[in-house]
Amino acid sequence: MIIIGIDPGVSGGIGIIPLYDFYSSQMYSFSSFSLTDLSLLLQEYRTGNSLFSSSEEKDIDTQVEIYLEEPSLPQTNHQNGNKFNIQAHKKLNRSIGQIEGVCVAHGYPPILVPPTRWQGFLNCKTKGNKRLTLDLAQDIFGHHKTTTKSTGQERSKVTHATADALLIALYGYLQYANHSKLPSNVRRFLDIPTILANLIKKKPSLPRRTPIQAPRQIPRAPTTRSQSLPRPTPPTIKRPKPTPNPTNPIPNAINPIPTPLSKQTIPTS
Repeated sequence: MIIIGIDPGVSGGIGIIPLYDFYSSQMYSFSSFSLTDLSLLLQEYRTGNSLFSSSEEKDIDTQVEIYLEEPSLPQTNHQNGNKFNIQAHKKLNRSIGQIEGVCVAHGYPPILVPPTRWQGFLNCKTKGNKRLTLDLAQDIFGHHKTTTKSTGQERSKVTHATADALLIALYGYLQYANHSKLPSNVRRFLDIPTILANLIKKKPSLPRRTPIQAPRQIPRAPTTRSQSLPRPTPPTIKRPKPTPNPTNPIPNAINPIPTPLSKQTIPTS
């Protein structure tokens, strides 16, 4: 199974964690990853030719679970005096609808998760301070590093655009993963006993969905004439026949034709 976490919005991103290999996780920022790229990625998962599946699991690993963040109303920020920005909220809702439409079109309906749920589950409630989730994501996903050419020092590839998406995917990953074989970074920076106690105390409210069974090939219209559908025959309209006039010499005529004046016989006295 492949877990995908999506942080909607222009400044958001996508985090991908394969359930069978935590260290093969990937991340993309919406600044360079469009909805078309997301559609192509889900199409690869649908056909079983994903980029993250091994050769043995390439044809069978089409199970995908998508967790999409849905901010609760009102959309406020504690760092700017709780001011409500209606234009930003409209753009965010439009982005959520577009992403949800792409996922449903490929047969993977997303699970909508409010920020308070996954942040409370991971014990990283930001209250508007995004630096908390960035530090936590950089610690857990420490294997994503790069070396700067100027200084030669290593720095994390996780940014503000992909930090929340990776943590949302981690939230879904912990719903299915074997908790006795969790990666060392997850055990080190998360309170696993508390998370396990919360999972045992109450059942997870998120349903474990399976992809919609959709055909891999789109049915095409018939091309030959023998396969074409028969055209419907037009209905026959029965019109009433005109009744003949007995005084009219012309048969089947309704109105008699007047005799010309030149051919009329004038009676003589």
